[in-house]
Amino acid sequence: MSSPERRPGAAGAAGAAGAPARRRRPVWVWLLLALLAIVLIVVISLLASRCGSGSTTGAPPAPPANGAPAGAAGAAPGAPGGPPAGAPPAGAAGAVPGAAGAPPAGGAPGTAPGQPGSTAAPGAGGAAQGQAGSTDPAALQARIDRIVAADPISFRPNSAQLSDSGSASLRQVARELGTVPTVRVAVTGHAAPIGGPGTPDPQQLSEQRATVVADELAAAGVARDRLQTRGVSDTDPGPSPAVARRADVSVS
Repeated sequence: MSSPERRPGAAGAAGAAGAPARRRRPVWVWLLLALLAIVLIVVISLLASRCGSGSTTGAPPAPPANGAPAGAAGAAPGAPGGPPAGAPPAGAAGAVPGAAGAPPAGGAPGTAPGQPGSTAAPGAGGAAQGQAGSTDPAALQARIDRIVAADPISFRPNSAQLSDSGSASLRQVARELGTVPTVRVAVTGHAAPIGGPGTPDPQQLSEQRATVVADELAAAGVARDRLQTRGVSDTDPGPSPAVARRADVSVS
């Protein structure tokens, strides 16, 4: 008994029906993959650009083949790497005069005052010396006058004894005189011409006050042979006892 004939079409249909149907991926999956690919490309590009820029940052410029500094002779003015058109030639190191490691302005060595080629203004050292203690008698007299104007060398009434403020002022004057040991010092004593019972003679009192001031200056270190004293109550009386209770110091 012969087997029934198999129909080719039936077998193929049965095999196709037994195989699972192939599912198509959704569109959003493809979009997600495309987005990931774009992000990956951007990240790679950023890393490549950063590595490329970091390889040259901070690296010193390569010297020319002949070893000459940049901007040296041989580069045409205005050309790349050369000095600008009309610019004066730079020094050996290209330093601006007056900068660190460059010669001082003016091209002369040395910066100390008084040395040849010094850039210090003339008289700068003398001005500083004049503030600390000038040897000029006029400048010394001006300093003494400022001290006495602020606080006179005064005495107690009808006495040759210095007041407390007068002693303090006289100490400042003595310090100023010590800075210039070559000048001569004249001390002038004053007293009001009042006189009368129980009061000292005005002229004698003015002379005593001048002597007291000279003694104090000598005790402070001023040479005695530089000091001269005089009383002027008779020749230059003061307008009032309060104003006349004083002594003046002058230098020459």
